[in-house]
Amino acid sequence: GWRAVISSYLIAVVIFTQLPAGGTYVFDRYGDFLLRLLPAIGMVFITGFCDDWLDLLPKYKLTGQFVASGFAYLAGVRLFDAPPGLDWLAFLATAFWLILCSNAFNLTDGTDGLAGTLAVVSCLGLITVAIALDYYSLALVFAPLLGAILPFLRANWPPAKLFLGDTGSLTLGFLIGCGGAALARRF
Repeated sequence: GWRAVISSYLIAVVIFTQLPAGGTYVFDRYGDFLLRLLPAIGMVFITGFCDDWLDLLPKYKLTGQFVASGFAYLAGVRLFDAPPGLDWLAFLATAFWLILCSNAFNLTDGTDGLAGTLAVVSCLGLITVAIALDYYSLALVFAPLLGAILPFLRANWPPAKLFLGDTGSLTLGFLIGCGGAALARRF
């Protein structure tokens, strides 16, 4: 399941970057956030992949998620802007939030249709709010993800034939957490 979702998402992102002149206007103008977020997405993906294949100890899984949270923070994902000298507090709060979202979403993956439905509803909500707030760079992160999740949802609906595993569920939960944190700063 995760192979199809993540592969579709990455293919959509690559297509956005390679459209002929004029077609890349949206990506050229708003794609910077997505490109800055890719290392964080990659790190949480690798953590989930290693957990699926090697059954990581929780401390290693959390370490990978913490490092991915650091990359996301550097990309501009923050729950709040901290006063000078308290950036560490904003980072810890953001890391806690992203790790919480990743693992909470991971827990939904074992129930038929729950992870897929939650991902679709979350993406639709994030895209809608992002567009309403003229936050097109965030909508650009979630539009291809929604397109990648919809076909998976059909196979994940009861009786489920596919599940995301830690690779997919941690990555989706992390991305949804990034979207929520990014929107929190807009209010």
